[in-house]
Amino acid sequence: MQCQSEEECARLAGLLPPTEAALLDWAVNLMADVAQMEHLNKMNARNVAMVFAPNMTQVSKYFIFSKMEIPIANSMQYIVNF
Repeated sequence: MQCQSEEECARLAGLLPPTEAALLDWAVNLMADVAQMEHLNKMNARNVAMVFAPNMTQVSKYFIFSKMEIPIANSMQYIVNF
């Protein structure tokens, strides 16, 4: 799943159980904090999303970077910039 708008992201997040929603909220806030310090760490929202996407999804343990991680990273970048 991926979201292309604020409404789609909110809808997808609303489908999560409370524990997973709280964890996602914490992780997104952490990613946003890292991206806000780009001038010090060179990690913009896109870079943060590319690092976190493979670790926050269950795509494949056999491929380091699968074709599904690109749309996931794009969605995460949108959320971090939100």
